[in-house]
Amino acid sequence: KSNIKVRPNWVNSIDYKKLATREEKKILFVGRLEKQKNIDFIVKSFSNTEYQIDIVGDGSLRKSIEKLSESKNTKLNFLGQIENEKLIETYTKYKFYISSSLFEGNPKSTLEALSAGCIVFASDIPNHREVIKNTVNGFLFSLNTTDFISIFNSAIDNHDLDKISYNAIKRVLENNSIDDLVDLESQDLKELSV
Repeated sequence: KSNIKVRPNWVNSIDYKKLATREEKKILFVGRLEKQKNIDFIVKSFSNTEYQIDIVGDGSLRKSIEKLSESKNTKLNFLGQIENEKLIETYTKYKFYISSSLFEGNPKSTLEALSAGCIVFASDIPNHREVIKNTVNGFLFSLNTTDFISIFNSAIDNHDLDKISYNAIKRVLENNSIDDLVDLESQDLKELSV
């Protein structure tokens, strides 16, 4: 065990755009449309609201998600798969990002959203807790909640979102900067060759 080192996912720094210039009523989701990502939770949570969920990604559950969104009167917009370079720019257009995953590894898309200064709402699971401190650099929510929209609205009404956005960027730069992680991996390789 003493020879094992765990390094987190890296992200490039993203040019910051002020929250006031971003989409207010659209929420970004990035991920595979599979059971692990628990998109049904999002569809049900935003039923009959003014918000639209923009989905980047595809998967085997797309048709069932579309049906559920129709029955729940939830506005969904499927953006398909986007090349990473364009995706990085896409994050900066959104004020809010959501992940309702049942489990994760080191969540790359959540890290990218934080790096872009999005206000991230993420399920309260161990791997999200590794990157988000609730109400400091994002918001964690229980998947057992039956009234997520009230939690969402309360969070955005009662917190300094600019500060949370700043803290999100700062946290990712301190822990997931590609430059720092390349240096650490280089040191790891040197130690292996000794």
